[in-house]
Amino acid sequence: MVIYRYKKKDMIPKHCIKLFETKYETYPSYTKMLMTMDVFKKLVNRSELLWCSHSIRDNGDNVLSSLHSYQESGIYIYLGTELQGSIYEEVVYFMYQIDKKHIVDFTINQITKQKKNGNK
Repeated sequence: MVIYRYKKKDMIPKHCIKLFETKYETYPSYTKMLMTMDVFKKLVNRSELLWCSHSIRDNGDNVLSSLHSYQESGIYIYLGTELQGSIYEEVVYFMYQIDKKHIVDFTINQITKQKKNGNK
């Protein structure tokens, strides 16, 4: 007998998907990857912030999740946190129209190359 274990479903909030659907009139394809906050901030530096959730604590303002329009190119980037093993890590979802997949692939490839070269 084979027992399947189901992981928690990927967690892009429904309202973020709805924003994408409203703008591009299609359900988004998506690619998910782990990313440090430093890399994420560089990635979305020139992007338009569409939505965010913050936590204010003694040590400052922490972004819990956010949605960005990436270069007005049919790509949204969602930052969230998910439990990976026993710790929470930043997870980034690239939501895109399928004809923009090559841009997402190129962007992820550049991020991966920078990581391998020790750049942050």
